Amino acid sequence: MTGNKVELFLKSELKKKNALLFILIDSEVSKLSSSQKLAKDVEKIGASAILVGGSSATDQIEMAEVVKGIKKGIKIPIILFPGNVTGVVPDADAILFSSLMNSENPYFITQAQALGAPSVLKFGLEPLPTAYLVIGDGTSAWFVGSARGIPFENQKLLQHMH
Repeated sequence: MTGNKVELFLKSELKKKNALLFILIDSEVSKLSSSQKLAKDVEKIGASAILVGGSSATDQIEMAEVVKGIKKGIKIPIILFPGNVTGVVPDADAILFSSLMNSENPYFITQAQALGAPSVLKFGLEPLPTAYLVIGDGTSAWFVGSARGIPFENQKLLQHMH
């Protein structure tokens, strides 16, 4: 898929279904054969896309093999969910071009995206601009991304975010 085909596909899916289901495959946890089976199974039950990556994904070769392997058996888009520049690999359809908005490290807000941009272009990935916040603490995204997690117990703060 090239251009903004993934975005248009997801928008049309949302109009039809009123909700979208994305499944995240962590390339460092899942074996290739189980990833391929999972991708086929979730496509059958109506998943709109497969996300590949995660906060701790560091093995680019392994991630590229997982993307290439699951791409063969499905029609829905594969979208990279990078935790760093190591999460930018070929053969996917798109990438969540993500900014971790409550990171205390500017690297995760804009610098990683600037460093990854040449690979996004080289691999022909459709960038899907994404901003996200970490709520709570203790997760991989919180730790790796140096996030100042928004505490669950501070209801006043959470109410102001709506």
